[in-house]
Amino acid sequence: RRAHDTAIHVADAVLPRTAYRQWTLSFPIQLRYLLARDSALLSEVLGIFMRALFTLTWTSSHPSIATVTDGSVVALAAGTATLTASTAAVTSDAVALSVISALPAGPSSDGLIKAALAAGTITDEQALIYRVFALFNDARLPAAYKGNDKEVFESSALREADLRFAQLTTETQNTLGPFLLRPSDIGSWLNPVKRTKKRDRPSCRGESSGWTTINGTESVVDVWYDVRVPGQKEKAAIVFNAIQNESWPKLITALKLKAPLEDSSVFGCYGRTAKLDVYLVPNLGAKGLTSTELWKFPFVDEPRSGSAYIMLKGTLDEVQLRGGAAHELMHAIQFAYAMLSPQDSYGWLRDATANWAIDHVYGKGMVQLETAYSDCYTLTPELALDNRSAGHCTKDRSVLRDYGTYLFFQFIEKTSSATTVKAVIEATVTTATANEAVNANIAGGFEVQWPKFAKTIWNKDPIDTRPASFKQWDGIPDEPGRREVIGDLGGKTEDTELLVAEQQNLSSRYYHFKFADTSARSLLFYNGFFDLIQAGKKIKVHAMWKDAASVWHEEDDWGKYEYVGLCRDLKEQRASELIIIISNSEFAPAGGKLTAARPPSLKRSNMGCYKYEGTATATMKGLSWTGPGKQAVSKLVFDLHPSTRALAVENPQVPNTLRVGLQLTLGASGSYVFTESYSSGTCGFTAGPMQYTIVPPKGFLQLNTFPELKHTDPTMRRWLMQKPRAYQALITEIQSVLVTASGVSCSNYTDLVGGLIVTNDAQNGNSINPPVALQNGDLIDTFSPTATMTMTWNLKAQLEP
Repeated sequence: RRAHDTAIHVADAVLPRTAYRQWTLSFPIQLRYLLARDSALLSEVLGIFMRALFTLTWTSSHPSIATVTDGSVVALAAGTATLTASTAAVTSDAVALSVISALPAGPSSDGLIKAALAAGTITDEQALIYRVFALFNDARLPAAYKGNDKEVFESSALREADLRFAQLTTETQNTLGPFLLRPSDIGSWLNPVKRTKKRDRPSCRGESSGWTTINGTESVVDVWYDVRVPGQKEKAAIVFNAIQNESWPKLITALKLKAPLEDSSVFGCYGRTAKLDVYLVPNLGAKGLTSTELWKFPFVDEPRSGSAYIMLKGTLDEVQLRGGAAHELMHAIQFAYAMLSPQDSYGWLRDATANWAIDHVYGKGMVQLETAYSDCYTLTPELALDNRSAGHCTKDRSVLRDYGTYLFFQFIEKTSSATTVKAVIEATVTTATANEAVNANIAGGFEVQWPKFAKTIWNKDPIDTRPASFKQWDGIPDEPGRREVIGDLGGKTEDTELLVAEQQNLSSRYYHFKFADTSARSLLFYNGFFDLIQAGKKIKVHAMWKDAASVWHEEDDWGKYEYVGLCRDLKEQRASELIIIISNSEFAPAGGKLTAARPPSLKRSNMGCYKYEGTATATMKGLSWTGPGKQAVSKLVFDLHPSTRALAVENPQVPNTLRVGLQLTLGASGSYVFTESYSSGTCGFTAGPMQYTIVPPKGFLQLNTFPELKHTDPTMRRWLMQKPRAYQALITEIQSVLVTASGVSCSNYTDLVGGLIVTNDAQNGNSINPPVALQNGDLIDTFSPTATMTMTWNLKAQLEP
């Protein structure tokens, strides 16, 4: 029997169809038996077949388009020709050959056609026809719509033609009908026959000659190829092995996903057996396609599951064939589930899990077809996960963004397990939408997993070197679409970067600030989403920064604060890079978004926040005095208390803030030298020089770097109403000093000194006209609280060494 089958397959390859049909109809049963038993006779019969091959006469209908010699075709120009083979008085059926020009650079055919439809250049049905022509490289596609289809993975054109068939005009039905048949069917676009103009779906007329399968008796799949096309048998073997020994065992046998439904039916052709059929189609304009046969169920308005067959482009290389087979097998698996809603309504989930299947089967190995489409997602993380628009992929602008969203399922598998992905697919049977199916089956739902995924998508330092990163999992070099900001002030006193107020559901935004110098000393992040978060909306704000020692710090809870500060004067907070990631894990309604009443922002100021050092001189000279008078020259330090320098410090009087609330006030320390030397009348008075230490808490420096902060203390609230960049300082270190007198009837006395610095007046506890920091951030000024007293100071912000 196997010998007989071999003879039949050879006959398929070498004899014209009509002659073969006549020969087989008169084939005696006894000869079939002898062929199975007598190898010599089998060899003789095969010899006859082979000799027939070399006596064939080949003919091209348009030699200017293509010539054919001994079965080898040479393409000469774009167009369509039909090829026939004849021997003696028998001529084969004609085979249509389409010759296309070299692919141009630029948009894909699908993109060009959709653009023309949007512009009103063509009608809706014309667009559908042209898209199907593009999918199958049909020469009838006008040149104006022939684009660069080299990287096109799939097309929805055939699926749309299938679903809309009954509503199409008769002319369009007759044009598209052949494409709804399997490639090997008589009457398909590869084996055209004359059709009557009748309004119905084309039906099966049997299997055309030239097509055969490569598989064993125990195989789970039938892989079909056209024996007349050189090299297809070898590629069919690659596809067969990929499904039989690689994809099927991992996806169906081990993971226990449903096997594709058997396709034997009273309706139409089904490929000899009930197994899944895969066809190698050399002229396919996409890498692959899974065509459903839901139309075989005429009594169901829109069936939720059904059998399917796969088409793979016959010119793909081994890596693409194996990866494409895994992707399309997953589509056939999906059609095995009777989903609660129409299959197509699960949108992004379908291609996301199909591309995930490639990674699940092959991992970080030679077959990484899916990684070519990862940037379809990573370049636009600000769009919702279920945003299915095209135009975002580097390799092919026509590819839907779905193909890159497999990264989410790769993340879920790597951080949980593949069974979680399986549970999501199974949940479509009882869940109406893709997002609901995912949310119900991942640990903690989107609320827990989405922020983690958003952080992992950063895929740059410090994430990409970790074992749990896309670069380590799969070698993906992708970096997310982000806003890059130079954080240095460039001579400004302050600057504010407004972030985006809108955050789509299941999206994330990335902001990358870089600092080359220390001009931006104080940073204030304003969380514009704070009120929404307080109301229960699922917004998360992550932050990562690299400090002065090149150590990365990560904080995943900025979202619970309205304001967060970083003091770059402190080495632990001296960010040379600051990454802010805002993610929204709301998933309903689809297409929803959250908008902040006021945009989040990052404000930078050259005001110091850790320590000011410098000098101050307090001078007192009576109106009748001569000589220098009384003078205290101080070396001052105003700095944060060590307990307030911790990263987790909060000031309860400045609610909903992290760190920044305690930088409003710096404590005073240092030393001063007091001298007194003056004459009044006939008496002279001297004291010192005497040095004293300023022991805390004897003074303060108060800064108004960020007036937007909110304080619970009324006095501090009034302070924050002062001019931006205002400051005030006060130090009183009282000492008792013995003053020596000289002159007739002059007496020594004890003086109380220690008013070291006062920067401004106060009235009823309110500051009046406090000084403002200079352009460069220094605190330099003079103040005379009375006619006889003058205060001068020169204070500069310091960096923690």
